[in-house]
Amino acid sequence: MPTSSSWKRVSQQLRPLSKLGVIFVGQDFLADISSKNANKRLIQALADVSATIKILQNQIKTVLRDSPDQKERDSKINEVLHRRSKSYGVFKNALGLMSQQERQIIRFGALPWLWKEFPQRMDLDDKVGNPDDPGDGLMYNQSDMNKANVVLKDFYDAWSETTIRTHSGMAGSLPKVTQITNMAKICLILCGMKQERLVDCFCESQKRDVDLPLSTATVEQIMYQDPSHAATFATEQYRAVSRKWDDGDHIEIPEEEPLPLCFDGKYGEGSFGTVQRYKDAFKPVLYAVKVQNSADARKHLQREVAQLKKVNHRHIVQFIKSYQRGSRYGLLIRPAATTDLEKLLARYRRNHYEYQKHCEEQRKTRVLLRPVMLTAFGCLSHGLSHIHGRTMRHKDIKPANILYEKELSKDRPARFLWADFGLAYHFGATGSSRTRSLSQYSRRYAAPERMIESQAALDAEAAGLAGVHTNQDTDEESGASQDSEAESPNTRPENGRSSDVFSFGCVFLEILSAMADVEIPNADSETYEFWRNITKLQAWAETQKDRLEPSSPLRVPFGLAIKMIRLKSRKRPSIDKIVEVLADAAAAKELFCPSCLQEVERSKLEREKASNLLGLDRYKYDTRSSENTESGSSEFDAYERFARQPGPSNGANGHAHEHSPARMSTVPP
Repeated sequence: MPTSSSWKRVSQQLRPLSKLGVIFVGQDFLADISSKNANKRLIQALADVSATIKILQNQIKTVLRDSPDQKERDSKINEVLHRRSKSYGVFKNALGLMSQQERQIIRFGALPWLWKEFPQRMDLDDKVGNPDDPGDGLMYNQSDMNKANVVLKDFYDAWSETTIRTHSGMAGSLPKVTQITNMAKICLILCGMKQERLVDCFCESQKRDVDLPLSTATVEQIMYQDPSHAATFATEQYRAVSRKWDDGDHIEIPEEEPLPLCFDGKYGEGSFGTVQRYKDAFKPVLYAVKVQNSADARKHLQREVAQLKKVNHRHIVQFIKSYQRGSRYGLLIRPAATTDLEKLLARYRRNHYEYQKHCEEQRKTRVLLRPVMLTAFGCLSHGLSHIHGRTMRHKDIKPANILYEKELSKDRPARFLWADFGLAYHFGATGSSRTRSLSQYSRRYAAPERMIESQAALDAEAAGLAGVHTNQDTDEESGASQDSEAESPNTRPENGRSSDVFSFGCVFLEILSAMADVEIPNADSETYEFWRNITKLQAWAETQKDRLEPSSPLRVPFGLAIKMIRLKSRKRPSIDKIVEVLADAAAAKELFCPSCLQEVERSKLEREKASNLLGLDRYKYDTRSSENTESGSSEFDAYERFARQPGPSNGANGHAHEHSPARMSTVPP
């Protein structure tokens, strides 16, 4: 028979369960212990307690049930613990074999079993300190860092277990052992150099990972006993930490220092060097990298950097930063485009033939490419207008120098970009874009005046005439010869922005040929030169234009191309006029991307406002017309006559002023 105290304990234990509907039993139950209902009440109370316990047990099972995420976390924890225990066991056994004095004055560089546990980078064996191939892009990644940290943590735990806990007097060595747990990067660098013994120099100098990068002079002081490896460490440290190399910077580095750039593909190779695609080793960014392959090419790239800094347009590649390593000069630009227009046109033509064979994949590619190809006319024209508006000209326009970036997102649609400004000429100082130059360029797309000047110079040099320009650009302009109809044998005709327009007209024709599925006669020859076939090309283009439907968006580009490749440079339209004609076309929304079309329309409204204030006819007014508008074609003759008429007198002497269309300001005085 239970005692009063035992029932009291049961009552106290069951009291919390009363909130869950369990019958409360206590001392008052003892008063009815002899009653006939006592047994029933007790049985019911126990049944309720049993039911409540089952409910609680089910709840516990639900809370403790492993989710997929929890299982994955447990797996990773077990993996880390397993790896730690492996190296920890190795270290504990090795430290246990050392004497108390050896553990107290421990030298990390003399512990081969410690360095054996570090991640081994076999790919660096022939790269460290190699000026010919320093191993660009071969960096210590986060996985290497994590493994090194685990090894050092295990070593510290093993040393603490075998030293401090068993010999309390050994705590004096604790700071040194603790410090090495903050030297994972330094240890990785020394391990890659096969100079692990030097790690104790860094411990004595109290240098940690947070102190990197270190100057060569500082490393020499640290390695005072053997400074011969200081230069190698100074360059190898950039495999573990990134050098300060912000956008817009130019750095000069030793030949042995690796660049933080991982090779991702090759674009091509030209007369001035190679162009390749690289990925930043420390952040998710792609670059197009141009590297010169000769001393002369360095000047070419330096000139390109200077020109790219002057332009900012969504259809012009952007200069990011540059470097010089030894005698090699590199230029990093963005975006790292997918391909260039030359390759894209070749693919578009191939797709035409396979399209005829009802190849579904090629059919899809062609359908997707067509609207993007149409924007090349307007967007590239708008980009070239920006270049000319910055008192520059490109000088080497061809499909291979026009990059194509595929669509990356809805906010970054596919686009074409002007590239390769190594030959670009800045004429801001003189106000004229005409030069006499024999710079390298593509003969296939070169303007007639450029080819004639080259041949004249070669003939003059062959004849030994004095005063002939050498094969270099010159910014010097001769005002007398610019307006001269006849030129002496030792001078060359000038070429300006109109030469860019001619080359761009040739690109127009190649794009139109691909989109209209008609071949330019004889243009597949490697020696083909557009300037030698101007009359035939114009007739061909006129025929193709007439065959198109009146609503075809290709009609306007065909008509412009005919005028852009005129023989006389002064009869070609300016690039601003080309943009205006394309923007006024019925298919303008197809010929421009939305951003470019919006900018063109906004500029047009501003010009109209300025023209109205100046009292000029906006249809005869070209705000930034180049010298090529001073003649020629019927659409420009009316304005030419108007511009040469005497204007209202603004001077004190009452003389009329003549206004050159190329010099007239768009802003009212």
